[in-house]
Amino acid sequence: MKTRYWIPLGSFLLPTMIISYGFVFPRNHVASINELTLGFALTLLSASATYIVGIRRALKDQERTE
Repeated sequence: MKTRYWIPLGSFLLPTMIISYGFVFPRNHVASINELTLGFALTLLSASATYIVGIRRALKDQERTE
C-alpha cells in the first residue's frame, strides 16, 4: 500500500485522539483507564481496521479489472 492511502486514516485518527484524550476525557473526569476510554479506543481501532480492509479490497478489485 502506498503512503498516500494512509493519509486519510491518519488525518482522522490524530485529531480525534488528541481532542478526546487530551481535552474531552480529562475535563469530564474520565482521565483514567476505564470502560469509556477503552470502548472509545476499540471504536477507533475498529474504524481503522475497517478502513484498511476496505482499501485492500478496493485495490484487489482494481487489479482484477486491469
